[in-house]
Amino acid sequence: MNVQASSYSQNDFDHLVYVRLTEACNLHCEHCFIPATPKQMSINDFKKIPQIVQSFASPNDNVLLQWHGGEPTIFGVKRLTDAIETIQSSNVPIHWKHGIQTNLINYNADWGDLFSTYFNRQIGVSWDPDIRFLNSKKSDVVAYENKFQHNLKSLIADGVEPTLVMTGTRVFFEKFKHPFKLFEWLVDHDIKLAHIERLTKTGHAINNWHKLGVDNAEYSRYMSRLYRGYIQWNQNNTDNQVSLSPFDGLQRSVSVLKNGIHKQAGYGCWSGGCDNRFHTIDATGYQLGCTALTSNDDSSAPWVQLNYNELRVQRKAPCQHCEFQKICSTGCFATSYEDASGECSGAKNLFKTIEQNYPNNE
Repeated sequence: MNVQASSYSQNDFDHLVYVRLTEACNLHCEHCFIPATPKQMSINDFKKIPQIVQSFASPNDNVLLQWHGGEPTIFGVKRLTDAIETIQSSNVPIHWKHGIQTNLINYNADWGDLFSTYFNRQIGVSWDPDIRFLNSKKSDVVAYENKFQHNLKSLIADGVEPTLVMTGTRVFFEKFKHPFKLFEWLVDHDIKLAHIERLTKTGHAINNWHKLGVDNAEYSRYMSRLYRGYIQWNQNNTDNQVSLSPFDGLQRSVSVLKNGIHKQAGYGCWSGGCDNRFHTIDATGYQLGCTALTSNDDSSAPWVQLNYNELRVQRKAPCQHCEFQKICSTGCFATSYEDASGECSGAKNLFKTIEQNYPNNE
């Protein structure tokens, strides 16, 4: 799914709500799908959230609020605390959970205390090599890395466990052409949980697609290579294993399929959860869908022209004879179902690789 909900799995919530606190950011990233704007939520906006959530959630549902941006820490420790407390104190029959995604640049001990109090010492941390910068001239990638790694060490020393979220750009895949280099980097930085987010052609990524983008076939090929390395790494390094999404979730989906469970059982963006379980709330109000789709202002985008159910039916029409149809919803709407590469947006060849190499497969 676009921007994972910290360490929560999709089975931990009935609805995931991206709360876009602010669209300001303290970084300049070549792939950003929510380019910086002055938009920012107010305390009155937070007071409306429980009522908004009740419009689509059932009583006693588990609702995960994913505090998001822009960069959410720009909002400030006190104001974010007030926002959380405002919702927590509302008299509605909803079980609230909280996740947050931060680039970690503003990290200090006060944030560590907040993460411990409201986020169970588990947060999502965004990191991407060579495409994130501290200034608009995009000339200080080394300064960014130094700042990030210093704050990452402080975060972990303060007892907060990060789930590292990386974006599957061409730059990323080429940097870690040898998969063990990625896993060595994760282990060296004390990262036990990580996620690779698929890049979508939205925001700044549109203008930088020639440098960062991969087509459907390239995505399947790059991810298949990483998956094979991932399996080998964890088999060979029992004391330094890492957990890497989406591979763990896709393995479970393949296992469900192979065990003959006849129901839709997809994972993440392959689950179709954005059709009815993912939501966005920002300063302008509520929209159905994850924050990647709702940040795109292209009025011609298919998910704007059709409702999600209609679009999903159209996208799945060619999938009737695919062996992975029960565990694949065709993936993110922001990715073209078919392109000139000959691979589908659901990454059928990645599923085949997992089916063939999953060590617990029977």
